Amino acid sequence: MKITVVRLTLCGASAAFAVARLAAQPATAPVVTTAPVSQVATVGATATFTVVATGTAPLRFQWYRNGEEISRAATSTLTLANLRLGDAAVYSVRVSNAAGSVSSPPASLAVNGTAGTITTAPASVTAKAGTEARLALAAAGTGLAYEWRYNGRPLRTATGSALTLPNVGTTAAGYYQVTVTARNAPIAAAALHLQVTTDARLVNIATRGMVGPEDDEVLISGFVTRGTGSKGVLLRAVGPTLAQAPFNVTGVLANPKITLYRGSSIVATNEDWGGGSNFTAAFTKVGAFPLAAATSLDAAVLQTVANGTYTAHVTGPANARGIALIEVYDTDDASPPVELANISTRAMVGAVREGALIAGFVITGTTSNTVLVRGVSQSLGTLHGLRRALGNSQVAVFDAKGNPIAANAVWTRSSHSGRDDDEEEDEDKQSEIEEASDRTGAFRLPRGSTDSALLMTLPPGAYTAQVTGRNNASGVALVEIYEVR
Repeated sequence: MKITVVRLTLCGASAAFAVARLAAQPATAPVVTTAPVSQVATVGATATFTVVATGTAPLRFQWYRNGEEISRAATSTLTLANLRLGDAAVYSVRVSNAAGSVSSPPASLAVNGTAGTITTAPASVTAKAGTEARLALAAAGTGLAYEWRYNGRPLRTATGSALTLPNVGTTAAGYYQVTVTARNAPIAAAALHLQVTTDARLVNIATRGMVGPEDDEVLISGFVTRGTGSKGVLLRAVGPTLAQAPFNVTGVLANPKITLYRGSSIVATNEDWGGGSNFTAAFTKVGAFPLAAATSLDAAVLQTVANGTYTAHVTGPANARGIALIEVYDTDDASPPVELANISTRAMVGAVREGALIAGFVITGTTSNTVLVRGVSQSLGTLHGLRRALGNSQVAVFDAKGNPIAANAVWTRSSHSGRDDDEEEDEDKQSEIEEASDRTGAFRLPRGSTDSALLMTLPPGAYTAQVTGRNNASGVALVEIYEVR
C-alpha cells in the first residue's frame, strides 16, 4: 500500500488529504517450507503428518497414499488413528493455489505389531537410470522373513531385508512395500518410494513455416544424433490437418512430401501417410496430435537411423505454396544410448506475424538442460551464400503457456541497462556463446553479424523458439536448438 498526500485548494482555503493506493500484488505459487517427516508407529497407535507451506492464500491441500488420493484429507495435517500393518505406506501432500502447485517429498510410515521390530522408517531412494538402486529395511529380531511388493504386486524372489535393483529404468520407479514375518505371521510393515532420474534431453522439434517452389523455400529440419547405436525417429510433414479444428490455419500446403536425407543420400520418403497402425501407435507414444484422417494428404516417416547428421525436407507439388509443419520426434524410451544432440529448421520468414519461423521443442528428464538457441540470418548469406537470407533476426523463447522467457536481437549484445560495464557484459556474452558453439559443434557466428542467440538453462518442459525479422524484414532464416554439455 502506498500513501500519497494530495493538497486541495478551494476558494482560497486549502487542506491536505492522505490517499491510500492499493497496488495489486501478483499471486505467488506455494512453497513447502516444512515437509512431512517419516516415522515409526505401533499397531493401534496414531500417526500424524504435517506440512507447512507459504504462498498466496487460500492454500489447498490434498494428501496421497502411495500416489493415490486420500478422500477427505484436505488440510495441512493428516491424522491416521488406530493404525494397522496395512497403513504402512508412503505419504505425500500436494499444496496448490491460484498461482500453481507443489508436492512435498515422500514420507514413509512403518508400523510395528510390537514395539522395536523396525526402529527407523526406511528412507526413500533416488537413483539415476542405468545405475543400481538398493532398497533396505533395518529390523531387529531373529527368524525374520521379508515379503516385498512393487506397487502392490508381489516380488517372489525378494526375500531379504534389502532389495537390489541393477540397471534401473524409469519403469522401476514407484512404491515398494515390505512385510516382516516371524513364523509365517506378519509382525511389521514398511514402505518406501523409488525415484528414477533421467538426464534432461531434447526429444523433438516442431516448426511451422512457409513452403514454396523455390530452392530456398524448402522447409528443412536438421538433427544430429549422439551416442553409440541407432535411433528411432518419427518425421511428419503436416499440411491438411492444420486447416482443421482446432488449428484452423489458412493457406496450408495441400499435399506435403517429406524426404529424409543423410548427406545427399535419400534414407526415406513419404507423400501420403496412409493411416498405418504403426504410425498411430508412434503418434500416441511421443504425444503427437493425431492427423485428420487416414486419407489426409499429410506425410510421415517412421525410421531407425544410424548415428549421424540428417536433414528432413518438406516440399509440395510443382508451383505449390503454403504453410506446413515439420516435426522430428525421438521415439526411444528414457535414457537411450543415442540422443538428439541438436535440432534445427530452415525456412522463409515473412514480413508479418503469421510469417514467423516458429519452432517448438521439448526437454524431458528430471534435471534442467542448458541449450543454445540461435536465429541465424545474415550468416546464411555471408558464410553459406544463401541468396535470400534474412538480414536481421530476432529470436525469442516462450514457455508452454506462451509466457516470454528471453529474447535477443543481436547475438553479441546483452540486455543493456545503461551501466558503464555494458561492453564487458557484451564481451562475456560473446565468449559464452562462442564456447557453447564450439562445444556443440555449431559453426561460430561472425562477430558483428546481426544473427541472434540465447544461452539458457531450462527445466524439463515444452518451449517455443520464434524467429522474426527486425523491422518487418523477410528472408530465409535458421532456428537452431543445441544441447550444451
